[in-house]
Amino acid sequence: MFNLFCTLPALPAAKPQPIPLRCMKVPPLPVTPNRAVVYARTADRHVGVLENQYNSVLAAAREDGCIVVDAAIEHRPGSSLRKPGLLRLLKVIRKDEANVLYVQDLSRLHSSPFWLYLLFCWMQDHNAKIITTACDIRYSLHYDLHIEQKLLERAARKGRDVPWIV
Repeated sequence: MFNLFCTLPALPAAKPQPIPLRCMKVPPLPVTPNRAVVYARTADRHVGVLENQYNSVLAAAREDGCIVVDAAIEHRPGSSLRKPGLLRLLKVIRKDEANVLYVQDLSRLHSSPFWLYLLFCWMQDHNAKIITTACDIRYSLHYDLHIEQKLLERAARKGRDVPWIV
């Protein structure tokens, strides 16, 4: 017969091992909301058009949980480089007081693919994003403006994120 109550040799005392970080329960970091600037522009002289555009972009920014830091509305043609409201918003982004630019679509910023490419590069260099509310930004960059691939290559080359949020 077997002896079920045999004594086992004592195991050496184990040293306390540190708990690996992946096993620790760490509370998540608080998510800080994005600080946004809102831009609306039209060449149409009817007040209602610009007001509706501004209200829809502002509502989208607030719906996304952003803190709206500044806003600008302008009556200017799309091909004009003279847009003091947009330049003021870009200064806010440069000072790192905001990190997201909300706009209805890319034609509100400029009609030229060249100038839009430069704007996207500038936004990428300042770790800021552009969000369009009325259209898919990637569709516009790829099919309408044909600059998406250049921006993706620049992001990979510089090791940065793309300057848009879908």
